[in-house]
Amino acid sequence: MNYQFYLGIDVGKSSFDYALIDEEGTIHDQAQIENTETAIQTWILELQNKFPTINLWKKLLICMEHSGYYNAIILKVLQTRKHHSIWVESALQIKRSIGIQRGKNDKIDALRIAVYSLDFQRKAKLWKPKSKNLVRLELLISHRDRLVKNLMSMRNTLKEETGFVDAELHGEMEQISRPAIDVLEKTLEDFNNRIEKILTEDVELSEQAKIVTSIPGFGKVIASKIIIATHGFTRLTNPRALACYSGIAPFEHRSGTSLKGKTRVSHLANKDLKKMIHLAALVTIRKGNIMHDYFNRKVAEGKNKMSVINAIRNKLIHILMACIKNNTTYQKNFNHSLAVT
Repeated sequence: MNYQFYLGIDVGKSSFDYALIDEEGTIHDQAQIENTETAIQTWILELQNKFPTINLWKKLLICMEHSGYYNAIILKVLQTRKHHSIWVESALQIKRSIGIQRGKNDKIDALRIAVYSLDFQRKAKLWKPKSKNLVRLELLISHRDRLVKNLMSMRNTLKEETGFVDAELHGEMEQISRPAIDVLEKTLEDFNNRIEKILTEDVELSEQAKIVTSIPGFGKVIASKIIIATHGFTRLTNPRALACYSGIAPFEHRSGTSLKGKTRVSHLANKDLKKMIHLAALVTIRKGNIMHDYFNRKVAEGKNKMSVINAIRNKLIHILMACIKNNTTYQKNFNHSLAVT
């Protein structure tokens, strides 16, 4: 799509700065707006009134950094417009693409985002709102992760004290901590039930979860996290993209004849998802599971164990995406129709 104007927005908790430029990079408007629904609606009307002869929203590319919860209000208001092109981009991607910069404040950042959208518009991935159940699932998983971390911290502290701290004092600490642990355990069960309910009642999410959990090593939690990361498999739609996002895709590290580093995975990844896929891979190499023979064969050939496990992680991703593409659950003893008999 050909745009005539580019709006860069630097979103903060209480307010956001914006900069509006044209195809030549000329600044047409620049200011700060409160990050509230009323203020944003007023600002949208005022912005349109400044261009009375054109339908600004048809010719406008709106670009903003991904700022988590802080984006929610402005995205909610903007999506009510009949015509809108919204690009929510990674802050790191913008930072690394605009070259060496000196100085920083919200006003400058908004202008830099506008210039970024002008320069890289051909790479724009337009934002689409998630379904209500997907947003709810994302929040449930996020809060569940924090709860699990707190629960494990309390359990492990008591476990580590055992045998080292005076038994009477340890008993006292355990007695004091037990009510809190019981509450956390009950709350965790409630989170699990609510996640299960969404994955059962929502038709689309239920079908996707059924496919993911049919693969050995993949449970409801990792299925939820993969569905969230892929926005219900509407982005990261091929195995390589998902493997790269999860930090398990290997990349070469060499240049000319002087730099010959090992092929390795990138540290720029969703570390939580990487951990979950790693645990799934460990499950599949146990005796009797699908990758057991493959793992033993490759290790016997002299391959590094972690390299083999990473290869298994990639194989699981490819199996997953193939099942999603074909809309079918995993079949352990699948016979290909073209197989020689």
